[in-house]
Amino acid sequence: MSKINDVTQEELRLLGEEFKSKFSIHHLQLLAVKTGMIRRKRKCRAQDLVSLCVFLSQAIGTESLVSLCAKLTRATGIQLSSQGLNERFNAQTVQFLKELFLQVFRKKFSPMTPLSNRFTRIRILDSTAFQLPAQYASSYKGIGGGGSEAGVKIQLEYELISGEFLETAVRDGTSSDCRYGQERTQTLEPGELSLRDLGYFSIYDLEKIADRAAFYVSRIRWNTQVYQKEKDG
Repeated sequence: MSKINDVTQEELRLLGEEFKSKFSIHHLQLLAVKTGMIRRKRKCRAQDLVSLCVFLSQAIGTESLVSLCAKLTRATGIQLSSQGLNERFNAQTVQFLKELFLQVFRKKFSPMTPLSNRFTRIRILDSTAFQLPAQYASSYKGIGGGGSEAGVKIQLEYELISGEFLETAVRDGTSSDCRYGQERTQTLEPGELSLRDLGYFSIYDLEKIADRAAFYVSRIRWNTQVYQKEKDG
């Protein structure tokens, strides 16, 4: 497994631990009804689907339905056909998992009052990338070479004060963080704070953020020259 996939697995493992510690079975059932994932009593319950998607499956998007059904049976005793499981992965299930993910974020990263008083919004931009099977190369270009010819990068911008996702983009695995950051800079409003990792670093972009009367926290490249003004300017 590639280093990128190892990192992704670790991120999801940590997220799974948050799910375990913060949500009861009753809460999951209520959320499933609210999002329309469950409209009547089903063999596969909300907690079973969460277990399958978050805790039991170690392969991100590559494990077969037959294998997933076998894991579900071993863990819960529920027997479900691959077709039946495939039908569970619908728009309502996506909405259910999205709401669950959002609730974890809001509980984990509740804003600090001093920061929320200083800025109108606190925007956190980051990305994650992983390889796909080679047959998806025509849709999502990968790095090739020693890796797969197909790969995907997901860009996500999260607003810390409101707990909302501002933007999600799915792009080629070869796409540039820096270029995407410049696109997002055009949406910044005065008084907002932008938090970004080193991959988005660009002197030109930081100037544009300042021009928009917004603020930023960014790592800088090791070879960047930084000057400090004297008091006389």
